[in-house]
Amino acid sequence: MLTYLPAGTQLDTTTLANGTVHNNDGHGYAIVDGDRIITGRGMNAAAVIDEFTAPRGLHPDQPALFHSRFATHGPVTDDNIHPFPIGGDPRTLLAHNGVLPQEAHPSRQDPRSDTRIAAVNILSADRFIALAPR
Repeated sequence: MLTYLPAGTQLDTTTLANGTVHNNDGHGYAIVDGDRIITGRGMNAAAVIDEFTAPRGLHPDQPALFHSRFATHGPVTDDNIHPFPIGGDPRTLLAHNGVLPQEAHPSRQDPRSDTRIAAVNILSADRFIALAPR
């Protein structure tokens, strides 16, 4: 579940917690802080929501996002929790819901999720690789 909080939107931790119930394969967040983005992640929903609350309270006039993962590809590990940096710029992140096209699916030996593969191999490339058939 991907929750976007526009600038000035009040944080509702109960709603975030409700979203973690069926999407409990890891949780991550991003909060704009001027010219940088504060991020965090973890497997424990309550702990990540608590960790998110403090910096969000310091930056309520900036946009933020909170993601609770429902794993479709890749194992349930901290390394596969969104958001992921892309393009070599720490101010650009990717969080995604759903399943990406086959080009982003991991092989049997690859421990990454499809979103992590998209962030590292496709969207961070010098030139983006097409995800859709041409």
